[in-house]
This record gives sequence, structure tokens and C-alpha cells, in this order.
Amino acid sequence: MANYFRDYANLCFEAFGDRVKHWITFSDPRAMAEKGYETGHHAPGLKLQRHRPVQGSTPHH
Repeated sequence: MANYFRDYANLCFEAFGDRVKHWITFSDPRAMAEKGYETGHHAPGLKLQRHRPVQGSTPHH
């Protein structure tokens, strides 16, 4: 899997490297959105429960 990611990253660097200065990876964007914008457990620590931060997600019980 790491080799596939390396190949993908190299493709992105070649295609967008002249326009993108800073790169970041994260493995779970949904968790990042929910923990940061719904429950407030991660940065930026917001609690936007009225408007779910992840479109198309279902409520967790």
C-alpha cells in the first residue's frame, strides 16, 4: 500500500508541484470533520451540531 501511495504522491507532485507549495495527508477526512466541527474534540474545536459538517452522513447513535 505504501508503494501505491508513493506513486500517487509522485503523480500529484508532477501534475501540481508548480502550483502547490504545501502538502498534507490525512487518513480519515470524515472523522476529522466530525471531531473538529461537530463534537469539538479536535481542532478547531467547534460544535456545529445544527448543521452536520459532513454532507450525506447519517447520525451516529
